[in-house]
Amino acid sequence: MKKWPKNKNKTKLKGAEASKSAPVAQVATQLGVHRSSVYRWQKHAKAMEANKKAGNKYCVCAIQF
Repeated sequence: MKKWPKNKNKTKLKGAEASKSAPVAQVATQLGVHRSSVYRWQKHAKAMEANKKAGNKYCVCAIQF
């Protein structure tokens, strides 16, 4: 059975933050995802930040960039 990668939300938040200062295509290449994924992460960044602060079963971590 395939294991899912850990800390997926951490990667998404990191990608959304990095895309503010670097080209999306470059960020996508570094993270190994398609650039449309980075755009989607940007779109949902506020919700992910709220989940991080609220703490739920999906993200109960303190992430600092």
